[in-house]
Amino acid sequence: MRFFSTLVASTLGTLVALGVIFFVMFLFVIAIISTAGSGGDAAPRVASGSVVELELGGGLPEVTAEPDGLALALGESKDLDLLTVRRALKMAAADERVDVLWLRINPMSAPWATLEEVRDALVAYKATGKTIYATSEGPYLDESGYFLASVADSVFAAPLTFFEFNGFQITPTFYKGMLDRLDVEVDVIRAGTFKAAVEPFTRTDLSPENREQLSALLDAQYDIFSQAVADGRGMTVDQVKALMEEEGIITSEAALEAGLLDGLVFHDQIEAVLRTRLGLEDDADYDVLSALDYAATDAEDAGLTVGDSEEGEIAVVYAVGTIIDGEGELGSGTIGDETFREAMTRARESERVKAVVLRINSPGGSASASEKMRRQVILTRAEKPVIVSMGDYAASGGYWIASGADTLIADPLTITGSIGVFSLQFVIGDALTENLGLTFGEVQTGPFADMVSILEPLGPAERARFQTSIDNTYQAFLQRVTETTNLTMSQVDSVAQGRVWTGTQALELGLIDGLGTLGDALDMAARQAGFGANDLYRVRLLPQPQTLADRLAEQFGGVFSGKTSKASTALLPAPAREAMSRLEYLFETNGQVKALMPMEFTIR
Repeated sequence: MRFFSTLVASTLGTLVALGVIFFVMFLFVIAIISTAGSGGDAAPRVASGSVVELELGGGLPEVTAEPDGLALALGESKDLDLLTVRRALKMAAADERVDVLWLRINPMSAPWATLEEVRDALVAYKATGKTIYATSEGPYLDESGYFLASVADSVFAAPLTFFEFNGFQITPTFYKGMLDRLDVEVDVIRAGTFKAAVEPFTRTDLSPENREQLSALLDAQYDIFSQAVADGRGMTVDQVKALMEEEGIITSEAALEAGLLDGLVFHDQIEAVLRTRLGLEDDADYDVLSALDYAATDAEDAGLTVGDSEEGEIAVVYAVGTIIDGEGELGSGTIGDETFREAMTRARESERVKAVVLRINSPGGSASASEKMRRQVILTRAEKPVIVSMGDYAASGGYWIASGADTLIADPLTITGSIGVFSLQFVIGDALTENLGLTFGEVQTGPFADMVSILEPLGPAERARFQTSIDNTYQAFLQRVTETTNLTMSQVDSVAQGRVWTGTQALELGLIDGLGTLGDALDMAARQAGFGANDLYRVRLLPQPQTLADRLAEQFGGVFSGKTSKASTALLPAPAREAMSRLEYLFETNGQVKALMPMEFTIR
């Protein structure tokens, strides 16, 4: 009977594997056919008096892959990303054929530094004297969407739209109560008073130090938002704050009365507004191009000078996601030191690459991987300029990497600093014994052989050795920062301690060299490479983003290697998914030294 059941299981497994193989081969053939047939697709035509439609909603990734043959075969197109938005707005600002930008706002979930980068590009477009109309396309419009919409000449929402204009909050998640119920202990060793990455596992509420730093971040966000809305709507900052604190506006009708909107209109009425602006009769056709399609047209036709890639290029090397040892691809949520080394080596050894912009959007991660990545930055800096552009996060390990560059540029709302390190060790021996009845024997060669065991907590001698390792790593971190800044060790230590800062605060403290966007960093790199300041430059993106075929290969690899698929948590609410992802990472790196920012949080 056992033989029969084994035979059946083996047969079924073989059939499933063959089915997967044939399915992948089928998709591969379709991809080849699709790629071959797509060669003659014509670029979109840009007519005089065109409207560029920029529809934003959800997140906005740094950069996405061009669709491969498989994606085209399945009807997928390129996703809108920050790089494409910047290109489209820069082209539209210079293009005499474009009269109006139609900004369509759906509910947004992009971090605030990304939103500010888009807003700066919108402000630059508007400075040319061209018109922006903004409309709320979703069931609600909140502060993140209005932050962008407030740039527009006119802002519209539909009647009865939920309009959230009531301020900001941060709601961190704490796991200690859950771990206590599971009989799981956590051994914590850290360096840095503000290194609050461990707090979710040791506390059930915010420490005074953590509350202080989060309040400072929230106040900075509040001030920048209020100033931006005041500038866009011709109001004072006090008026904007009073609307949030005293009125707590939650309807589009109240927003219109307060001067935050210019009208309550439906979609067809917006089209009438566009026709009037373009000088067209009722029901007359007009040309509308999506920002994605428009960005794919020739930049020189839009009136921009494009650098000759044969004369030189600017490489943009992305360090996006949690820093891990080994490989971690762009678009996977991680950046591995091996993947980063390959990307920096290509940028360094290419004769056509004249300068490098290192785009960092990372909360940190492995301290050892961060040190290896910093080494690659230093090697590249010895041969060509390296300018750091900080995105939403360049904290802890992200800042560690940045400290190897020539110049550090951050967005005012970048979360950076977090100069500190820690180690977490989960102890689950009691949980296994009490809840599952498991017991364990022990044979070891010396008193420290079980230092990284998950079965027993650290003893005093073991803890002392871990603390020495953590302290040494922290001192090394401080030393790396002194090599980049004009600060002494004691000065760095006073602003380190694991505390996070905004980009604006980091500039005041001497941790960065200036404030600016990715575009500003590109322009700085281009000037150092000898290109003109107002040119739209050819850039080489490294590492290449994951394509659909890459993602499928990763998923199939995970299935055959027994790894849990992310699909298992897909139905969970976003905060729960984020918590599960963070817990999984911490369990996988149990006991390792980490340079990771203090807990992940979202300003809402």
